[in-house]
Amino acid sequence: MTAEEFAAWRQRLGLTQAAAARVLGLSVRPDGTTSDAVRHYERGTRAVPEPVALLCRYFERYGAL
Repeated sequence: MTAEEFAAWRQRLGLTQAAAARVLGLSVRPDGTTSDAVRHYERGTRAVPEPVALLCRYFERYGAL
């Protein structure tokens, strides 16, 4: 999954960066406003790991748990 695909996924689901992180089980900043991992994935400074990409596809198809 590319950075653009990840960002488009989050936007299609109407999630903030923090909400996307929570759904995917990623860490969120203590103030709850954002996730460093999600920000890096969207900027392309960090590759989206395959397990995260699989969860994205699952949640888009079946909805969040």
